Amino acid sequence: MGSPRTAGSPFDRWSAYPQRVVDGAGAQWVTLRAVVPRDDADLVAGLLWEAGVAGIEERAPGSAASDMVELLAGVSAAGSATAAAALRDRWSVAVEPVDEDDWMDRWQQWARPWRAGGRLVVVPAWQDPPDWIGPDDTPIFLDPGRAFGSGAHATTRLGLAELEARVGPGDRVLDVGCGSGVLAVAAARLGSGRVDAIDIDLEAVRATTANAARNGVSTEVQASLTPLDEVVGCFPVVVSNIGVGTLVALAPELVAHTEPGGTLVLSGLLAGQVEAVTEAVGVAGAVPVGTGADGDWRVLVLRRRV
Repeated sequence: MGSPRTAGSPFDRWSAYPQRVVDGAGAQWVTLRAVVPRDDADLVAGLLWEAGVAGIEERAPGSAASDMVELLAGVSAAGSATAAAALRDRWSVAVEPVDEDDWMDRWQQWARPWRAGGRLVVVPAWQDPPDWIGPDDTPIFLDPGRAFGSGAHATTRLGLAELEARVGPGDRVLDVGCGSGVLAVAAARLGSGRVDAIDIDLEAVRATTANAARNGVSTEVQASLTPLDEVVGCFPVVVSNIGVGTLVALAPELVAHTEPGGTLVLSGLLAGQVEAVTEAVGVAGAVPVGTGADGDWRVLVLRRRV
């Protein structure tokens, strides 16, 4: 049973395409380009995610043995100054204009099937299942469209692995910040009887709905723009892969929507950010029961106090 990665492509660590951002003047995109030491790549990526970039592409600027990597981050022109300022104290940054549709579409040539957990295999919807997939594997066919989340990011792999370990038959699941719907669809394919998937981005709702249909779980997955504080009820499993700032801000609501004794899976974190999130959800009534790691990225698993 293989576990291939997209080694050798610009997307072997992150997938890169921006979310659609709508403002009064329409979305205008730029690329932030930085060449950084390979050991700093996760740190730089974390700073960029926190600054609001919508996608990050990693390339080898020279030979594969180089100690440097090139990071290209997609961000709206309005947010480019903030994102660039996050790096300029330590790394040089170039800002370049970019065609939005070209940026959104060109990453597809690099996409490859990949494994998360023991049996989940994410397959780009425009490709055939790989020949290494096994009879006990659970394929998830995914096309993110114009939403964020191809699933190839380390934090998504971590979240998928935790869902595989923790979602039982019939469990209701709440996915906060569903993006492309990869976590919601996986939960349904793992046996969840109902997945409520919410996001603030209409493109995410569209992508999640389409991917649920593509995987035969339209009945189980219900995607919407419902704000978290308007979601009704508590869930045995709540999952959110949206970054440290948002997780801290939403901690009380995330815990409140987890049923007593239920599981909260939080991803999108670097190692140094786990403490802040643990403290925020701890105050709200959840206790940590484990963490997972992929490089410098972490997933935090908590249980709501009974």
